[in-house]
Amino acid sequence: MSTFGFMNRFSGNGEIVSKKHLSTLDTYTKGKITLWRNNTRLAYMPDPASLVEVAGAPGQLNTWAAEVNTSSPWTYPKAGELDSMNFRHFIDQRVTLSNTCLVLTTACKAIFAAEPRQLYLLYVAALIAIKDGAQEKRVVGGTDLIPQTLAKKVGSEHIVLNAAVSTITKIPRDYKVVSRAGTVLAKEVVLAMAPPLLRQITFSPSLSTSRQQLNQEMEMASIEKGIPIYSTPFWRYENLSAQIHLFGAILGFILGDEMRALDKLTPAQCEEKLLADYKRYFGNSATNVTEFVLQRWDLEEWSRGGPVAVAPINVLTLYGSALRAKVDGLHFAGTETSPYWTGYMDGAIWGGERVAKEILQY
Repeated sequence: MSTFGFMNRFSGNGEIVSKKHLSTLDTYTKGKITLWRNNTRLAYMPDPASLVEVAGAPGQLNTWAAEVNTSSPWTYPKAGELDSMNFRHFIDQRVTLSNTCLVLTTACKAIFAAEPRQLYLLYVAALIAIKDGAQEKRVVGGTDLIPQTLAKKVGSEHIVLNAAVSTITKIPRDYKVVSRAGTVLAKEVVLAMAPPLLRQITFSPSLSTSRQQLNQEMEMASIEKGIPIYSTPFWRYENLSAQIHLFGAILGFILGDEMRALDKLTPAQCEEKLLADYKRYFGNSATNVTEFVLQRWDLEEWSRGGPVAVAPINVLTLYGSALRAKVDGLHFAGTETSPYWTGYMDGAIWGGERVAKEILQY
């Protein structure tokens, strides 16, 4: 299984963090990277030929990325060509070494939680066109402090949780929003969720044709999180670079096909399989857990997958312009709407700020 140790990270350019007087720390990256390859644990150092090929394979992607407008990649003159070729085909065409293929495939799954065959080059080129990193900083105390501090400012009496919206109806002057918690009237409605989740809501009148098609065609990636907790961070003593700070825990993501392979297993069976993997990666010490946390986003009502919705063949070219386009008083936010770091917290914050300005200027 593919497991990666990162959590609570963002680019460090988040103005909202400084405004809320939160502290940050650099992501821990010291030590060697562990690679599981051909049933062998390696302190990862690829052979020189693989390094050359890995560096060269993105060359054409970088050329496209330099020309793509991240705010509207569908306007790129070669958008139709890129949006009809998946990343798997690109790798197969340009990669000859198995190690290079492994690195590019693993990177694809780590970033998107999707297999290379699920991603099309226009989507990939738009993402790599972005400068700086999205995982170089962490918030001291956890990133949940961001929504907590925002909630305090808004006031808990104005926030309703666990109340899925079922219908949104336009009436003469307002929108009638019906949820499990009751009915709310509003002049403007912000929909900060992945496009596929909008299919769970009935709109009257219907959304624009392009927006409906976008919601229908985009699909959630597949991801699960398994966190074994230990009394001490034993991997540090072996000079491994699992990117965790302060306490003894390893956050592992199970992605793409590996995630779907676990669909029929119970939580206990998932834990057993994951701990067996951790033992192979990090030795016997990895089985001495004090607690195990399992989060299956594919089965979670509020996300149904993640971390981001991906666009299949030709979807961005045909319907991408509907991503951020408001429909009367309906405004669309969420990380998918961001031209910067789609799928990351930075992207989600950018989407929220854009919509807030949109409403104030409306």
